[in-house]
Amino acid sequence: MLAALSLLASAGSEAHAFSALRPEDDAKTQSQFQKTAVIDEDGRMTEEEYARKKGIPLTEVQNRFAATGVLKCAKHSASGQLTGSDNTITTVAHIFVGMGCNAKNTPRNCSFTAKFRDREQTSEISELVGMGFKCPIRPKRQNDWAVLKLKSPMRGITPYTLPYPDEDVKDRDDVISVAASGRDFDRADPRTGKKVFTKSIEECQGRQPYYEDGFEVLFLSNCDSSPGSSGGSILRARKRYDVLMGITANNNETDTQIAQAAKRGTPNHGPYVEGKWATYQVPLSGEFLQLLETAIGGRPPL
Repeated sequence: MLAALSLLASAGSEAHAFSALRPEDDAKTQSQFQKTAVIDEDGRMTEEEYARKKGIPLTEVQNRFAATGVLKCAKHSASGQLTGSDNTITTVAHIFVGMGCNAKNTPRNCSFTAKFRDREQTSEISELVGMGFKCPIRPKRQNDWAVLKLKSPMRGITPYTLPYPDEDVKDRDDVISVAASGRDFDRADPRTGKKVFTKSIEECQGRQPYYEDGFEVLFLSNCDSSPGSSGGSILRARKRYDVLMGITANNNETDTQIAQAAKRGTPNHGPYVEGKWATYQVPLSGEFLQLLETAIGGRPPL
């Protein structure tokens, strides 16, 4: 499913660029077109499709991206990932608290599920270590992050590595976007023919970064996103491991655009256009990175 995204932005002003953005879970419509952004062409692949494209074993792909899983709460679900350790995950804050400081889900009523070698592992959340939203102070988009502890470690799954404090995503940097699920990303089960919502992997690019006081606080990308992909992984590939550079936070398709797509019965679609057609990510940096390092007991050796 392809749909439009309007950031209502000018590249020179972060405050203006993100003043109208809202969490995808808060979309008012229940249309099948709600809050879906495919930038350029849909580049998302299943694990099987990615393995075929790269000419590598499926198990290699599954093991590499096993750290990305589903965070399921009472009212909503999102993507998340093991980061730095086997019992610590990162995700978006807006699954717990809305932009109006309204409570949405209690962390301890949530669970995280990841899959390794065709075996699912699920652990309840034991603790919210911290998040960027500091209510009653009005939340800012660049603070849409959370760090949580699991009651039980995920055995055999390799967590994503932390970036260096001065490492960021610049315009045209290659990244890999991984989401545990997406409302518009599905395949037919070969045995039953039923629709299955599955993990997506996409090779895409970082685009316009936004800075405050010399530090990157948000960056745009042409990576695709939809409900369920919030909190997902934006990775930088190394030879031996993958670095979590940021998390997918949102896109902004207006209610009007959604209604128009539903009325037509066809999705909106268009190429990446700076400030008008993009998705955006929160970088793993600053307070987010510092809190994560504290949660895992310091930066792990590479």
